[in-house]
Amino acid sequence: MEIKEFLEFIITFIGIVGAFFVNKIATNNNKSFIDVLVYLILLSIIVWGVSLLLEKKIFDNNEDEKLKKFKFEQMVDGIWIEQYSIDGLPMYALIEIQFDKNTTKMNLKGTAYDSIGSTFANWNSSEIYTDDSRNNLLYVYGGQFQNTVLEGKGYGELNFSKIGVIDRFTTATGYFADKFSSFKPVSFCIDRLNVEQCKFLCGKDKPEFSKDKEKLIRTYHVEFKKNNLLKEQ
Repeated sequence: MEIKEFLEFIITFIGIVGAFFVNKIATNNNKSFIDVLVYLILLSIIVWGVSLLLEKKIFDNNEDEKLKKFKFEQMVDGIWIEQYSIDGLPMYALIEIQFDKNTTKMNLKGTAYDSIGSTFANWNSSEIYTDDSRNNLLYVYGGQFQNTVLEGKGYGELNFSKIGVIDRFTTATGYFADKFSSFKPVSFCIDRLNVEQCKFLCGKDKPEFSKDKEKLIRTYHVEFKKNNLLKEQ
C-alpha cells in the first residue's frame, strides 16, 4: 500500500469513528438533528485540516529526499562570468546554470561578448551530464555565432571547486569546442557572480535583459583593465 493510499485509509477511519462517537454522544444527550449536523460538519473540518497537514508533511519530506539526490546541481546553479582570451585579448561571457527544483532538470545558456562588450554569440545546452563524485559537468550545445547558426553541436566540460566552507561552488575551469574553434578545445575559467557584484556591475541584483548583460560585461572589462594597470605599477 502506498503512503497516499494509507493516508486516505487513516483519514476515512478517523472520520467513521468520529461520526460514530458524535452520534452516540448526541443520542445520549438527546440532541436535535441540527445539533448532530453541526457536530458532523465540525468533525469534517477537523479531519480535512488534519489530512492537509499530513499531506503537506509527507510531500515536504518527499521533496527534501528527492532534492538530496541533486545536491551538486543546486550547488552550481547561478550566474557565472567566463574568462578566456583570443589573440591575447581578454574575452568574457556570461553563463547561466539553471536548476529547476520542480522538474529536477538543468539548463546551461551563455552569451559571449567581444573585446568592447558587444554580444557576438548566444548558445544553449541540449544535453547535460553531471558527475557529482568528481564535481564535473559535461554539456552539448547549439547556438548562433556572429549571426551565423552553428552547424552541428559544440561540447564543453566544467570542473568545479569552492573556496571556504560554503554550500555552493565559487569557481570552475573547463573548455569548449565547436566548429568555430575547428573543434580544438578552448580553455576558460568561470567565477560565480553574487548579488553585490551584479549590483556593482549592472545596477541590478541579476542581469535580466541583453542591455543589462552588456553593461555588466563592459563594466567588468573596465575593472579588469584598471586592476591590471594597478598590478603593473
